[in-house]
Amino acid sequence: MPGTGLIASYSSTYETYFVRGRLGFGIGNLHAGPEVVLLGNEEYDAIKTGLFLGGISLGSSTTMSINAGYSDTDGNSSSDSVYVGASMSFQF
Repeated sequence: MPGTGLIASYSSTYETYFVRGRLGFGIGNLHAGPEVVLLGNEEYDAIKTGLFLGGISLGSSTTMSINAGYSDTDGNSSSDSVYVGASMSFQF
């Protein structure tokens, strides 16, 4: 499935982690679907659930992805909120 993927990272410094899973469905040259993001460290944890739209062409070797959803956070004087984001990929 286009846009489907899992990415994760962990650092023993402050036990920092990031995990993002996406389940994408093709819509022409684009792909869209739900995403779940888990991230945090020793003092903070968040679970983000939302939607993404990827494969937005910005030229022959550049694509963009946008996402938005709800962030359920704990710790470090944080509060739940809405999130939005964008990322760009370059092929070289």
